Amino acid sequence: MNMQEPNLHPALRRFAQGPTVQERAAAITDLLADKVFQKVAKTEDFASGVAGLMDVLRHSSTGDDRLAALVQLVRISQSAKTIAADIRRQVAPLLNDGLVPVRSLKEADDRAYVAKACRWTSAPWVLDYAIDGMVSEDTGETVRAEFAEIVFSRATNLTDIFLGVRTAATGLRFETESPADSMAGRLARIIAALRVAVVGSLLPPGDSPGERLAELIRLPMSSTGLPTKEERQLGLAKEIILCTYDLVRTRFSLATDSDTYSALKAAKRLFVGGSWPEELRHDLERMANSILEAILLLAKQGLFAQSLAEHLEIVVNHRQRADALLRDLADGHPELSESVRAWLRKATRPKGSGMRDTVVASQDLRTDPFIAQAILDASRVEEGISALQAHVIPALQLYDPTLVSSLESHVDRAKSLVSIISDIGRQRRLGVLGIVGQEMDFAPKYFEAVGGSAGLRARVLRPAVVRLSEDGQPGEVVVKGLVESGDIKPTAKHQ
Repeated sequence: MNMQEPNLHPALRRFAQGPTVQERAAAITDLLADKVFQKVAKTEDFASGVAGLMDVLRHSSTGDDRLAALVQLVRISQSAKTIAADIRRQVAPLLNDGLVPVRSLKEADDRAYVAKACRWTSAPWVLDYAIDGMVSEDTGETVRAEFAEIVFSRATNLTDIFLGVRTAATGLRFETESPADSMAGRLARIIAALRVAVVGSLLPPGDSPGERLAELIRLPMSSTGLPTKEERQLGLAKEIILCTYDLVRTRFSLATDSDTYSALKAAKRLFVGGSWPEELRHDLERMANSILEAILLLAKQGLFAQSLAEHLEIVVNHRQRADALLRDLADGHPELSESVRAWLRKATRPKGSGMRDTVVASQDLRTDPFIAQAILDASRVEEGISALQAHVIPALQLYDPTLVSSLESHVDRAKSLVSIISDIGRQRRLGVLGIVGQEMDFAPKYFEAVGGSAGLRARVLRPAVVRLSEDGQPGEVVVKGLVESGDIKPTAKHQ
């Protein structure tokens, strides 16, 4: 449409006058279609339309109208950067009282706008709202991912997230020909979103996250039964296996806890006869390798891990196969004590040997993975301390000196905590191998590649924690680091 003045556009007049949210939404669509949105965004008529939407959000007694108005305000902020900050500033205090469930919106794009708005407020209702949005989302995987990011930014640990998702998923109802298949498909997509967030998050695990993950599968499906479609069985089982694997590889303190692997039983029960299908072989091999590494870690400390051996049997399908892997572990590590090697070869706990079991084992040995995780977290805290001292405290001295002493006190306590953790690590001869961002030769013993493979050179995403020898050289791995491929592509020899 040709026009001399942007404020003469008929859609602008309709946006200003309304009076309904739907009429203003249609006007926004026309302004965007005619590519005049940026030109009119700072006019008085446009400001009148924005004020009308704000009034609905502020005063309407109808929850659906408030939600619809919020959608359009976020939509405007995404399309008109010049007024986006002002819109967020006005909207934020209007979100203190919560919103009706986002599932009441039919369009995935609209639900995505609501998810973005949830980031504008720190109100406590947002966490439960985002969990419900993540679980109730049907087709919009981008929307689910957006809500998942919000959940992980507000929750305190992984266990609380799994509990919240379990509660929301247990309330799902499907009016379909096969509610069990529908539930399995939904759970698979939910866990896929959780996996991405787990890998990218620094949240601590909490209490028994593996058990809570198992409940997240078991309880919602108790009302529908097991899925019957092969693709739904495979999809859900794959996500359960990979989520368990991601828990282990990103929180190594969980690796030696048999409860971490509880969800694998729920995954295997999806298949008639209790045997894994061939399509899952690659993912199960990765899981088996992780369990074997955990068994080896405990074996090097003179500890038995019968419960981990039982989970290994679940993963590899057959007791004989599990026994063979444990024998290979014993044969490949002659440095292990003879009693532990004997246990590995038999794959059962020796009777009357007087050896320690994992339940009653020396606590200082079993806590090494936890200490290792604390060392990694302490290094991040130390980086934060440097940033506070270099930038935040000087700025506060200029703008709000009354807060300086309180922040400096927190900095001192953080320094003390970092120092204590470092001392504990030195006493246990634990050291950090690698620096975030550093490019180095890929060492599979100490690092795991994101994506499953790396080349000759790799870039460190998370350092490894190792036990140092007497001369300070890296020895056994306590917590593997994470790397991504460097500039040199992988060769067959190093894959």
